[in-house]
Amino acid sequence: MRRPSSSVTGNRYEPAGGAGTERLDEFLREFIVEGTLEGLASARARGRVRGRPPALDAHGVGMARALYEMTGDDGRRRYTVQQLADGLGVSRATIYRHLGSDKPVSA
Repeated sequence: MRRPSSSVTGNRYEPAGGAGTERLDEFLREFIVEGTLEGLASARARGRVRGRPPALDAHGVGMARALYEMTGDDGRRRYTVQQLADGLGVSRATIYRHLGSDKPVSA
């Protein structure tokens, strides 16, 4: 009988001989996950960030909030959400998302 070996990730695994491919698949998955995590850590160290960039930066959010709060002589809002979205080149959902939150925008 063969003795279990230690994997790259530090976990022990039984060689695939006779044990089926489940353990080999698990080892390969762990190997891929480890490489992915190392790559993400390396990118983070170089200042790269994951994900889609925000549609509005802090300046755009501030402008949208200020314009949304503006009222005309009749007391109604001067600009609609659709007008703000068109002017800033974003969707109405983006405007609503930022108008509804009081948290600061990091960009």
